[in-house]
Amino acid sequence: MNVLSWDKFRAKTSEKVPSAITIGVYDGVHIGHKSLIANILDKNLYSIVFTFGNSPKSFRKSNKMKSLMSIDDRLLTFASMGIDEVVLIDFSPDFSKLTGEDFLQEIEKKSDLRQITIGFNFHCGKDRDTNSRDIESRYHNSNTKVDIIDPVFLGSEKVSSSTIRLAIQNGNLQKANDMLGRKYYINIFGKAYEQEGVYVIYKNDIPYQLPKTGVYPITIQGENNTLCSTELEVYEDKIRWVQKDGSNPVCIVFES
Repeated sequence: MNVLSWDKFRAKTSEKVPSAITIGVYDGVHIGHKSLIANILDKNLYSIVFTFGNSPKSFRKSNKMKSLMSIDDRLLTFASMGIDEVVLIDFSPDFSKLTGEDFLQEIEKKSDLRQITIGFNFHCGKDRDTNSRDIESRYHNSNTKVDIIDPVFLGSEKVSSSTIRLAIQNGNLQKANDMLGRKYYINIFGKAYEQEGVYVIYKNDIPYQLPKTGVYPITIQGENNTLCSTELEVYEDKIRWVQKDGSNPVCIVFES
């Protein structure tokens, strides 16, 4: 899978190829996201995901939203799904000034757009000036097909990164795992302090969403893929667990 920054994508000099694209933050790559991404695969088109290294929401300094997944893990997930290329956009002050029309024109300069797949609530551009219906109208009667994907529901509740984040925050890991379609995990390599098998990480060092204070069943994945079942104690300022296998912890997997 090819990974490009926005600037490198714009600097492409290769011939444009017929492409199917999707655009979104894709934090967590949950079951709803996967339905969007699957729609650009197996079309005999070059598949491109345009995503963000930092969420547009977190661009506002006052926003303290925690992530559900690292950028590296998002890229690994896209690769495992069979995506051909990812364009990783830094939502910078300069990028934030682009209108939706500007953004689409920049993409068109470097891609022969045959298909765009977006969510029903998609917005882009300065002040969110362009929505999914605007994009559908823009490409009406053109060679570019626009697919607007309806939300995915789990029971009666719409699946979204915000809903998953809130479920984790409230300690409902079963709901979060169901919406993610996998077990929620956080990368902790190099962050833990250890003393006699007791590990501590302060919350300020963790960029990911954590559950409320309490005790949660977890599996610690260590180097060399060692696994250790234990319990995570979540406090106001830190997390703590006991791990006696001596391996260096790499990630915490939250069991349902």
